[in-house]
Amino acid sequence: MKTTFELPDNLFKQAKVYAAIHSLSLKELFRQAISEKLSTVETNIPQKPWMEFYGKGKKLKDELKKLDSIIESEFEIVDPREWK
Repeated sequence: MKTTFELPDNLFKQAKVYAAIHSLSLKELFRQAISEKLSTVETNIPQKPWMEFYGKGKKLKDELKKLDSIIESEFEIVDPREWK
């Protein structure tokens, strides 16, 4: 896949120098750099972030019931002034 992106001039010059010193094409340098960056990021991102909290509320069962009832009662209250 081909794409275009902009780099600051000084960063592009550094990349060209680095690629030349290490006998790499710019294409290969960018491919390696992006692959390396993504491989370190992917290991830190949970695939399903919500799963981290699944089942953690068991200890708070009574508190969650109280909170649910408070929320439910608040939503049952209608302020007639808001309906005008």
